[in-house]
Amino acid sequence: MFARKTSVVVIVAIALLAIKTVTLIILGAVSYIRHTTRDLEYVRTALAVDADQIVSNLTRPVSNSDRLGIENVVESMMLDPALKGVVIKTVDNRTVLCARERDGQGKVTEAKGEIQVEGPLVEKREVKFDDQTLATVTLFGTTKPVQDRTGGTLRWILINILWVDTVLFVGAYLLLNRWVFKPLREVEASAARSGSGEEVVPMHASQGEFESIRLSLEKMIGQLKAEIAERRRAEEVLREKQAQLFLAMDIARLASWEFDVEKDRFTGDEQMFQLLGTTPAQEGGHSLSPQEYIRKFVHPSDTSIVANELALAVSATDPNFARQFEHRFVRQDGTEGVMMVRSRIVMGSSGRPGKILGTNQDVTERKKLEQQFLRAQRMESLGVLAGGVAHDLNNSLAPILMAVSLMEMKFTDAQSKKLISTVDLSARRGVDMVQQLLSFARGVEGRRMELQVGHLVRDVEKLINDTFLKSVRVSTNVPVTTRTVVGDPTQIHQVLLNLCVNARDAMPNGGEINIVAENVTVDTPPVHVPDAKAGAYVRLKVSDTGTGIPPEIIEKIFDPFFTTKEVGK
Repeated sequence: MFARKTSVVVIVAIALLAIKTVTLIILGAVSYIRHTTRDLEYVRTALAVDADQIVSNLTRPVSNSDRLGIENVVESMMLDPALKGVVIKTVDNRTVLCARERDGQGKVTEAKGEIQVEGPLVEKREVKFDDQTLATVTLFGTTKPVQDRTGGTLRWILINILWVDTVLFVGAYLLLNRWVFKPLREVEASAARSGSGEEVVPMHASQGEFESIRLSLEKMIGQLKAEIAERRRAEEVLREKQAQLFLAMDIARLASWEFDVEKDRFTGDEQMFQLLGTTPAQEGGHSLSPQEYIRKFVHPSDTSIVANELALAVSATDPNFARQFEHRFVRQDGTEGVMMVRSRIVMGSSGRPGKILGTNQDVTERKKLEQQFLRAQRMESLGVLAGGVAHDLNNSLAPILMAVSLMEMKFTDAQSKKLISTVDLSARRGVDMVQQLLSFARGVEGRRMELQVGHLVRDVEKLINDTFLKSVRVSTNVPVTTRTVVGDPTQIHQVLLNLCVNARDAMPNGGEINIVAENVTVDTPPVHVPDAKAGAYVRLKVSDTGTGIPPEIIEKIFDPFFTTKEVGK
């Protein structure tokens, strides 16, 4: 009925005005009915009086058949506005002696036809003379004058109702607005400002109960402002702590999760799914069953570990039960990692675990660092061992070198000189390797110089052809445009020779070894090579037609003393 923003004061004023108007209309209707009844009775009485009077006045003219006298009597009677018409007829009703009626404008004219009768407003009389009926007189009454007068009264009443209503409406609006609704609007505005944190404007003094409300509200607003300020400070501190916690969890790669024992549902946060290499959208939401989690993301070899830990937590009776364990997991893309799991139970109302809360941390990189640290420790131990062995090898190689010099003087034929040259070269390589072991043990850099890798490749090719079985063939490809490099020639020679020896062992029935040198330009250095820089390099590739390296041991090929050979080979 009213718009939502219509002022309450307007609605109240209109309601009061409507009630008052309806009341006045009802009273006016009652008064109108009473006046109409009274006026109708008045017309009836006047009509009866007029009828008696006209009969007495018509006795003589009718008895003398004086039509002019009859008409004069009728005309004088029609001066009464309550008469609508008069008809005088002979006794036999065949002859109309006189007939007059009043038209709509109130003018008296001769009646041309039957006069319209208004209900009971009809009076009939007989005109007698010497007890003899001479004629009949019929008078017709009308309430129009009374109705006109009553209509004027009603118009006066309606006009008074309108201006009284207007005065009452304006007065009620002003009074209600000033003493009721204005204070209420100030209360509403103060409450809204206080709720939104704006500065509260002091309210004006009121009267009576509204003054008490104003004082109570101002006191309440003051307390509320203090509570809001305190709450905002607490929320700001909480947001800072949460931000720090989320940052710390992100740095530590921590993910949180929750397991509902009753619903048998596992729910993880965004970080949890990120660690697993997936998203909640891909998994159909943040929640999944523990069986589905184990099947999708736990390494097949470690499913029993996770299932046992879950069973222990679900059956725990100690409210302080907490666990920490590691298991391997499989990401969405198939890569593997290691997960550190920490969990704690939350008891339910039945005294049994209701929920299990925990965190997961990807410790794959830490495990790799631990392995690198252990490898460094082993290398340090090997360095100490290599220092002692190097001295003994050096002492053993010294007589060989001296014997080579004597053999060159004793054996002068070409075949002998070729073999002696090979022994001499191998012995000197041994001496260089001993020096490398000593340098490794002392932590000293090897001998670095500018060199042509082609010479080293040809040297290794010659050594292979002289010492390997003839079923193993070697081919090299070193373009003349190959760049010179800076490095330790002994180390490069030893690496190539070791790769070729491994290639030979991988081809027990013979095969082919291919050594290739090529120029390359590295734009982005590999992250697994320390101190690597972008620039121009020479790549050395050794390939063979052997059995190859199994994928499960490819990461162990650089471990010291790691081998797949049987004992004694």
